[in-house]
Amino acid sequence: MEANKIKGEAKGLILDNGIELTYCERGEQNQEVMICGAFYFHTLMPTVELLAERYHVYGIVMRFDGKTTELEPDGTTHWGKQWGKDVYDFACKMGIKQFHYFG
Repeated sequence: MEANKIKGEAKGLILDNGIELTYCERGEQNQEVMICGAFYFHTLMPTVELLAERYHVYGIVMRFDGKTTELEPDGTTHWGKQWGKDVYDFACKMGIKQFHYFG
């Protein structure tokens, strides 16, 4: 878990494909869900806290760990698709059916 990339409490979730994602969670009292993706949340936490006034916010640390399922034709990682899949897999694993995305 990359807790050093989040200001405050960090959590970890292992996806069905074995990848561990680090995330923060704020605004748990709210019904409407917002998922944010960023490389770290030290400087983004004021935005997360503001969004948490209205949304149940999950801030996912986007990864560069080389473990990929989304490849370019040349065999390198297609990071846009990989991060999108990570967010989708995170939502499925958490049982989130509907959410807004900020990232």
